Amino acid sequence: PSRLSLDQLHFDPWQQGSVSVTGVGTVPSDRAAQSRRARRTIVGARYEYQRDPGTSLRVMGAYDVKDILQTFGTISQSVNPNFHHYADVTREGTLFGRPLRVMLGEFYNHMDVRSNSFRNLADFNGTAGALNSATRGYHQNMGGRWRGELDATDRLTAILGLGVESSVIKAAAQNRTAPEVY
Repeated sequence: PSRLSLDQLHFDPWQQGSVSVTGVGTVPSDRAAQSRRARRTIVGARYEYQRDPGTSLRVMGAYDVKDILQTFGTISQSVNPNFHHYADVTREGTLFGRPLRVMLGEFYNHMDVRSNSFRNLADFNGTAGALNSATRGYHQNMGGRWRGELDATDRLTAILGLGVESSVIKAAAQNRTAPEVY
């Protein structure tokens, strides 16, 4: 991610020697303290309930957080908490003496986006300098679905389904030019 030109690729194909740091110039890789630390935490639960021999309910929810810190020519910090929820009911029965399955479900998920990019002070420690950019926003989906399956014959199943979904993506990015030279 630190190469800016094809000449840099030919000069140092494995990027073992140098990196371009904004406001500093090209420095040895150890001075920029190149690294990536990514942590992901997921906690979730699933519940299933058999109401009667032909009706079942399933509910699932999860909380998922991605936390990323990477130091290259710039330093990026990103935290994205995310919540998922799914629920559905399945009913099995017969229609005109043939097996029938009907499913009804809904879902919702929401992810916050919080990301900052800083100048790298190139002090061998990966210290963050002036703020280059900040992004805040979210991504959200919600919807439902219905599906029916009728075994018309032993070899033929008729399937009809309908789904609706709404998605919203909203974000604002604030960029700044930091005149500091380190």
